[in-house]
Amino acid sequence: MSAVADPDIPLVDAADLRSAQEYYASRHWTDGLPVVPVTESYLKEFLGRTSRDPDEVLFAMPHLNRRCTVRLAAINAALAGCLPEYL
Repeated sequence: MSAVADPDIPLVDAADLRSAQEYYASRHWTDGLPVVPVTESYLKEFLGRTSRDPDEVLFAMPHLNRRCTVRLAAINAALAGCLPEYL
């Protein structure tokens, strides 16, 4: 009996996922816990849940010369495993 691929299950290469995890860790984007790789299409799902401009600054940290935009908040939510509707 041959296995039939379920069309509802996306095919993902485990080596690609591992590579993404290692890349995120090398950039210090994770605390060592697994993260969800964020694709442009997945990010669009998050941004589609808000009427705010993706480049809108939610808060600034002048002492670090950093800002958190709606896009960065969405990316971080996706990385953490949140669902798009949580944004």
